[in-house]
Amino acid sequence: MFVVMAASSETRERDLECDVSGETIRNFMEALQAAGQLSADNILQTLKLLEVKVLNNRMTTSSRQKVTDTLVDYLRAVKPEGELEEMCVSVLMALGSQSPEMVIVKLWDRLHLHDLPPRSLLVTVGKLSLGQGVAPYLGATWEHILCLLRMAQEEDDMLAICQALSGLVISTRKHLDLGSKDDEVMDITPEAVSIKAYHTLRILFNHWSLKNKNKVTEQVLVIAGHLFFLMPPSKLKNQVNQLIQWLMTLISTGVTPFYISQVIGCICQLVDALAVSGRGGVNLESQLENVVPMLFTQLHEKVNTSDPYSIQSHGLAMRAFFILTKLHNDQVVLLIRKTLESKDPAKIVPALQVFMEIFQEVPQTETLKREVMHSIVVLIQEDLKPVRKTLLSFLEMLGRLGYLTLSQGDVVIDYAIQLCQSDRSNEEDIQLKCSKILQMVQTSRVPLPKLITLLCQPSNSLAFVPLSKTATEMALRARTLGQVPYLSGFHLQPTQFISPQKLLVHLVMFSLKPYREKEFGVSSLRLLNALHPITSLHPIINLDVGWLWAKEIPKMLQILDGEELCASAGPFALPRPSGRRGPKFSPLLDHTEKTLSQKEWQDRLLQFSSQSLLAISDDNWLEQLLRVILERINYFSDEDEEKAFLYKLFGFCLRTARNTELLKSMLSSILQTAHEELQEREGIAVVLSIVSTKHLKTALDHLQAYGAVLTDKASSFILRLMKVMMPLGALLASPQSLPRHPTASAPPCL
Repeated sequence: MFVVMAASSETRERDLECDVSGETIRNFMEALQAAGQLSADNILQTLKLLEVKVLNNRMTTSSRQKVTDTLVDYLRAVKPEGELEEMCVSVLMALGSQSPEMVIVKLWDRLHLHDLPPRSLLVTVGKLSLGQGVAPYLGATWEHILCLLRMAQEEDDMLAICQALSGLVISTRKHLDLGSKDDEVMDITPEAVSIKAYHTLRILFNHWSLKNKNKVTEQVLVIAGHLFFLMPPSKLKNQVNQLIQWLMTLISTGVTPFYISQVIGCICQLVDALAVSGRGGVNLESQLENVVPMLFTQLHEKVNTSDPYSIQSHGLAMRAFFILTKLHNDQVVLLIRKTLESKDPAKIVPALQVFMEIFQEVPQTETLKREVMHSIVVLIQEDLKPVRKTLLSFLEMLGRLGYLTLSQGDVVIDYAIQLCQSDRSNEEDIQLKCSKILQMVQTSRVPLPKLITLLCQPSNSLAFVPLSKTATEMALRARTLGQVPYLSGFHLQPTQFISPQKLLVHLVMFSLKPYREKEFGVSSLRLLNALHPITSLHPIINLDVGWLWAKEIPKMLQILDGEELCASAGPFALPRPSGRRGPKFSPLLDHTEKTLSQKEWQDRLLQFSSQSLLAISDDNWLEQLLRVILERINYFSDEDEEKAFLYKLFGFCLRTARNTELLKSMLSSILQTAHEELQEREGIAVVLSIVSTKHLKTALDHLQAYGAVLTDKASSFILRLMKVMMPLGALLASPQSLPRHPTASAPPCL
């Protein structure tokens, strides 16, 4: 007999092709029963042959039963390990795939009720439980597993029981979820399932040592997650304190990403199971201060995209927060707010991430809005650099929810403007986020005129480029909606918003050095183009200025941008009035910062301003513009080049005046400005020179009157200045008054 079993592999291969006979089955049976007299290799080959025969369905039911009985007896007697044990499981799985009950019932063999079943049998039962045809045996199997839980002492036995129990609880959950749609009927009621689940959890905690990070604990974490959904809600709520303390102990030591994912997964399933009942309970509420920091710690860990467990842990922690918020939103929000005010970036960043995830699930009460904005103001005041990106993303979300309309919305807007400053340390995505936040102000707290007012404030000059881009996008978007942003509306609230005259001067001055910060000129002109017409509540009233800007601003932009055309010009260009001609500017070639002639560019800006005022043709509007330029000349400490340009701008604008009284008044005003410095006196002379090209007599009359004032010995500053300078001149002219060189006998040459 044994010679037959020890035959060559060729004999075994031929045997696979034979029909299964009673003699062959007996040979298998005898081989297994005499396993102690055969080598492990022979037994392994026998099992492989047996698996093939079973899978090919070439055995009768009685033969399969005999093989099952014999194989289980062999497992009890020999307790194989390694590959041989795995092969035994494969044969049992093959047998169970055709008759699962044949294998499962061997688990509670009455002859061995007080002994642990073979590990291979437990593993097989766990796998079979996940398949078809096991529902009628789940209750009885679970009853026996409860007894085995108390008996297991060795780690390998515990792991085998865990595999059986895991398949059991997963299968039970599946059948309960199917309910009436289930084709199979379990041998246990839902009520009995909940009781067994509770008893199972209690036995695991009371009879097994689960404080160490070993494989058994990992398996129990998975099983416990399923048991939570099977237990009675009232029983589960009573166990929350013990469960949370256990999970905190497990995660308190350095563990692997896989282990962490199991712990976080268990927490997530715990709160998810509690959510099924609709309430978390007082125990969970009391444990929030332990659970929330534990979840925050996990979220703070950098996600390793190459490690699926790292990704899983992050997702599970976020889901746990989501569920906790549904159960105890007030308490969770309070804990998140406390974390936001902790001044610790490692805690603040995940707290903001959680807030963004759960925020829309929280009832947006007025109290919540006030509290959240208070926490946001604290964060803004601290301005922790590692927090900026996440904070801006959160602020963007708040903007979509209308939080910028609150009284503290100005703090958010000011913060966005502050971060828009052209600081090289601010990354491009921060600038982009700030721009998105500012674009929201049109529909919330700050309308377009307010944003334009902000970008024209001297304190925000470094943020001009991103702010102007935002304002331009808002203006163009308004146009597409048929809401042309006519700037004359600014005058309806003169104390709140910048006037069109101040805006025009501001943008022209920022265009003076077009390559400052690379985009000052382009940004200024694009914004100006998007805002035309600047003087009227309707474009038809001042069609000329609209046509002029639609033509000339894109032309200037083309010069600055090289070959790039102004994208905003085409759709909004006004029709050219018949019989009218625009200003004739000398053509300029495309330029860069190095090749652009600053003098020629200044001339173009001056001509553009002058032609705009001719098109506006409104001396009242002109008077306000001139007063804005005068104010800037008198009170603004511009650079020398900019101040010299202001005088020229004043002259070109005043030259367009048609009202004689306005002309005289403005000439008197410019002559009365400060002239202590040479640049100021030269500036006044430039104004008179420019104005005289069109209003010569008026300019000469005022110059004569001005000359009389300058030669009045009692009041002339110039004469007083000359008196002061004369002694100094005499001193410099006298050789005796000059110091001699120590070694020289003659006075030094001057």
